[in-house]
Amino acid sequence: EQVREHAGLARDPAERHEEMDLRVVRAFERALQTGFEYDATMTAPNPGEDPIEMFLFRTRRGHCSYFASALAAMCRAVGIDARVISGFRASEFNDLTGLYVVRQGHAHAWVEANTAPGVWIVADPSPVASVSLAHRPRGGVLGAIRQAKEAAEHVWITWVVGYDQNRRMSIFGVPKLDVGGFNLRLERLTTLNAREPSSRLLWAGAIGVGLVG
Repeated sequence: EQVREHAGLARDPAERHEEMDLRVVRAFERALQTGFEYDATMTAPNPGEDPIEMFLFRTRRGHCSYFASALAAMCRAVGIDARVISGFRASEFNDLTGLYVVRQGHAHAWVEANTAPGVWIVADPSPVASVSLAHRPRGGVLGAIRQAKEAAEHVWITWVVGYDQNRRMSIFGVPKLDVGGFNLRLERLTTLNAREPSSRLLWAGAIGVGLVG
């Protein structure tokens, strides 16, 4: 109520979907981002103490789940439906593979709030700078070695572990699930004139694809 009143956003909790709902959610989001401290360590509440109340009124610090839970509770307290979403924050990019690396340590929580009929907006009340610092990838020589190691693992998984029939079929230009077309092209390769150098190369390649699979 203090945050809402400070922002000059009066709202009847009994009403559903008011024009200012989006502004109310953003006001709560900003208040948590600027007035609370991000801390990845776990803090246990006192016996009988609600964890969200501990975060809002006593410690004023915690990890992303505390921030998200607090925002959802604040929204619901004034009549705005809200839910906590748990997932991952993909922020580490591997330049060698051109892909994002998602680790267990990148787990994150945020909120979706219903600000209009059928409209759910995303709100992340965790301090942006603190979360980015906590999820910052390792730099320097060790970081470069780690990227190279993970790039090698990606190649191994993609071209050895994950080298299934669909991938073999795509190399031959056959649409996925068209097993008949794949077998037909293999049969055509086997009937090529073996005395022609180009035919020998194609046949050798087909055998290699089959053996690796």
